[in-house]
Amino acid sequence: MRSRMNEGVVTALLLLVPGILLGQSFNTTIRGTVTDPSGAVIPGAELTLKSADTDTVARFTAGAQGLYQFGNLARGTYDLSVSAKGFRDFVQKGIVVNINETRTVNVKLEVGASEQRIEVTAEGSPLNQVDATIKQSISPTTIEQLPLAVSGNSRSAANFITLSPGVTTGGGNNPFDARINGGMEMGDEAVLDGVTMQEGLMSQSGMVALGNDFPMTPEAVEEVSILTSNYEPQYGSTTSGVITAVTKSGKNDFHGEVHEFHHNNVLNARQFGAPTKPKDLENEFGGSVGGPIKLPGAWGGSRRSYFFFNYDAWYIRGGTRFPVTSIPSLQERQGDFRDWVDAEGKLIPVYDPATTPMPLLDRRISPSCVINFWDAMARLPT
Repeated sequence: MRSRMNEGVVTALLLLVPGILLGQSFNTTIRGTVTDPSGAVIPGAELTLKSADTDTVARFTAGAQGLYQFGNLARGTYDLSVSAKGFRDFVQKGIVVNINETRTVNVKLEVGASEQRIEVTAEGSPLNQVDATIKQSISPTTIEQLPLAVSGNSRSAANFITLSPGVTTGGGNNPFDARINGGMEMGDEAVLDGVTMQEGLMSQSGMVALGNDFPMTPEAVEEVSILTSNYEPQYGSTTSGVITAVTKSGKNDFHGEVHEFHHNNVLNARQFGAPTKPKDLENEFGGSVGGPIKLPGAWGGSRRSYFFFNYDAWYIRGGTRFPVTSIPSLQERQGDFRDWVDAEGKLIPVYDPATTPMPLLDRRISPSCVINFWDAMARLPT
C-alpha cells in the first residue's frame, strides 16, 4: 500500500508541475462608465487597475462612450484609479471580485486640478447589472472558519455548497445526495479552475465528482460558488446547477499552514445489534505554502511569478464506508473458500452476517496534491 501511495504522489507531481496557468479564464470582470458631474460621458479617461494581492497592474483607456472593461481577472481585491484632463483623480479601493462574476463600478469625476483626487474606500456594488445569472458564493472566510467533519471520507470544500439557498440533500444530510433547485440528483456539473470535472465511465460530475470522487481540501481552494439559473451556454453538461471552484495561488507574501484532523470512536454510540463499538479511526493531515518566486527570469520589472503547493492525506482504519462486493467462483459455490485470500495470500475470514458482526479492515487512501504556478503578467496583462 505504501508503494502505491508513493506512486500516486509521483504521478501527481509529474502531471501538475508543468501546469503553467497561462491560458486560464475565470470569467471575472470589472466594468463601468466614466462620466462628469452632469452625467455626460468622458471619452479617453485613463484607468489603472491594481491587484491588492500581487501589485500587478492593468491599464485601459475609456472609449468614445466612456465605457471601460477589465476582463479575465483572478479572484481577489483590486484598487481602481481614474484620471482625465481637467478633472480630479479618482481612486476606489477594496473592489472584491469572485469567480464567474461581473462587477459594475461606475465612476463620476469631479472638475478640478489633477493634483486633487477623490478616494472611495467602500466596496463597489455587488449587484450584477449585466446579465440575469443567479450565483451564490462561498467566501474564503467561510471556507477557513467553518469546520468539516472527517467521517467516512476526506473533507471537501464543495460540501459548503449545501449552505446555499435552493440546495437540498434529503433526509440523509449527505452532500453526495445534493439537489439544486429541484433538479435531479447527480444532474449538476462541477468546474475546477475552468475545466469540467466530467467523469468518463458514468458521465458523472457535480457534487459527486468535486465532493466525493475528487475531493478538494479547503486549504487548497480559494473560492467555491454555484450557478443556479440563467448561466452562460458554455455550461452545457447540467440539468440543474454548476458548482465552480478555483484553487489558491501565491501572493506577494509567503503564507503557509499545517493541519491535522482526528476522528475516533471514543464518543461514538454502540451500533444496534453490535456487541462492542466498531473500530473507526480516521486522520486527515497535510499542509500548504505559497508565495512569490523571486528568481532570475521569474521576478523583476513588470514580471511577477507565484507558486502554491498543497498536500493532504486521509487515513481510515476500521471504517465500513466502502464495502467489497464480488461474484463467487465455482469453487466457492461448492463451499470451498481456500481461494478467498487477500493481496498477501492470507485467508480472508468468512462469516455469517446474521450472527457475526462484519470484520473491519484498515484502509489508507492515497493523498491528494495540488501544485499551482502562474505568471502574473499572463493573468493580469499590462
